[in-house]
Amino acid sequence: MIKERLNLFVMLLILSFLLFSCSKDNSIYVSESTVQYTLTYMANGETSGYPPQAVTANKGSSIALSNGYGLSRTGYTFVEWNTNADGTGTGYGAGSSLILNSDITLYAKWNQSQSAGNKMRVTIGSTHFLATLSENTTVTAFKALLPLTLTMSDYSSNEKVTTLPSSLPTNSANPGTIETGDIMLWGSSSIVLFYKTFPTSYSYSRIGKIDNSEGFKAALGSGSVIVKFELVEQ
Repeated sequence: MIKERLNLFVMLLILSFLLFSCSKDNSIYVSESTVQYTLTYMANGETSGYPPQAVTANKGSSIALSNGYGLSRTGYTFVEWNTNADGTGTGYGAGSSLILNSDITLYAKWNQSQSAGNKMRVTIGSTHFLATLSENTTVTAFKALLPLTLTMSDYSSNEKVTTLPSSLPTNSANPGTIETGDIMLWGSSSIVLFYKTFPTSYSYSRIGKIDNSEGFKAALGSGSVIVKFELVEQ
């Protein structure tokens, strides 16, 4: 009788252990299967449109990436989505699939259009000026930063100046005379818009010149001003 009770106790103990193990394993499985991650898109320099909405899905889900339609950047074409803002990370083609195993941010990667030539639009408030760009290494690097919207401060009552987000290669020389509408680089990172003509002993790297400077000084005003620079497709 004691032996039968002992056997029954052992069987109940084994059964309880098995039920507990099954319940625990099932709990872990359910928990892991409901983990969710988010894919976030960044337009990365667009001039119009908005980045696609973020996507949140279960771990291991296959996500079809946006094709980039609706986004545009003046003077550039959309290439792919990339894990790094500078385009040096892992690339994913438009419409390709991505397995979501962690939170991830993808940045639009843009290539400069072949049609983007040596014309630049300079916008001050609601006034637009067309500028012709020079051909040198400074301008090549400058064009790669466009479009740019910068707050420029007045200096010496003849120019507006501000610091670019990154330094550029220089080709500095003394022009002898600064003319109204000249666009220059001072040092390696300060862009200057001149609204007066005057002699100078300083050296600059030439970026370009406003084609028609009539009204340029009035548009710039006497204090700080917001100026947008963008390439013009030709």
